[in-house]
Amino acid sequence: MKKVNYLIYLFLAIVSFSCSSDDENTHNETTSQDSLYFPLNPNSYWTYSNISEQGSTSDSLYFNGTQNQNGVTYTNLDARTPATAFMTNLLSQNLVRSNSSEFLLFGELSTPPVEGFPEISIPLDNVVLFDTELPFNTVLSSFNGEIEELINEILLVIEYAVKTEQKEHLDNYSVNGRVFDNVIKSRIVVTLAITAEIEVLPGVILPVPILSNQEVLIVNNFFASNTGLIASEALTQYELEDLSGTGIDLPFPTEASSTTTQSIDQFFIGN
Repeated sequence: MKKVNYLIYLFLAIVSFSCSSDDENTHNETTSQDSLYFPLNPNSYWTYSNISEQGSTSDSLYFNGTQNQNGVTYTNLDARTPATAFMTNLLSQNLVRSNSSEFLLFGELSTPPVEGFPEISIPLDNVVLFDTELPFNTVLSSFNGEIEELINEILLVIEYAVKTEQKEHLDNYSVNGRVFDNVIKSRIVVTLAITAEIEVLPGVILPVPILSNQEVLIVNNFFASNTGLIASEALTQYELEDLSGTGIDLPFPTEASSTTTQSIDQFFIGN
C-alpha cells in the first residue's frame, strides 16, 4: 500500500495553528519522502484503547503473514478477539498492502454497526487510505453501487457511495499523552440511500423512500510516521423518513447517532 519513490514536496498552502486538545499543527503539502506511515513488517503489533457508548475496551492488532490475491501480495493484519473498534475490525478482516506511497485495502466494508440495520457488505478493491505523493484535501478513492436486501418481506434497494479523502498533514499530534510527529489525517465517508419497493398491484411496484441520501459513516484516521494508525474516530448517524401511514415496519431504529474512538497505547515495529 505504499511506494518508496516519492515526488518532491508539492506545496499548495501552509496553514499553521495550535489546538490545546491535541497539540497539533497543520499544513497542506505532500508528506516526508523518508517516512513510512504504516510499516508492514513481520512481528509488528499495535494496541489501542477504545471508548464508545458501551464503555471502554482494548484492541490488539498484529502482523500475521502475507497472502496472494489475484496475483498481488497482501499483508494479513489480525486482531485478538473480540475486536471492538471500527478500524481494528476493518484492517483485520481485510487485506492491506503498501504500494510505494499508497496504503491500500482489499476486501469488504460492513456498515453501519446498528442493531437490526440491513447487513451491508460493500466490496473494497484496492481502496486507498492515504497517499504520501498526493497533496492534501484530495479524494483518493471514490465508487458507488447498489445492494438489495429482503427485510420483513420488504425489498430494500440500498444505494451506496464510498470515498476516501486525504485531509491534512499535522506536524504533531498528541495521543494518550504521547506526541507523534509527522501525522497524516485521512477520512472514510460512506453515503447511503434506501428505497422500499412495495408491490401495490400484481406487477405494479411503488418505490417508497426509507432513507434519504445521507452520510451514515464518517471515519477520521490519523497515521504517524514510522508507526501506523495512532488514532481513529468513527461517527455513525442516520435518520429515516417518516414512515407513518405507509404500513412499513422495519426492525431497526428510525434514527441513530454514535461515536467510537480508538487511541494507540503501545506499538512495536519489527525488522
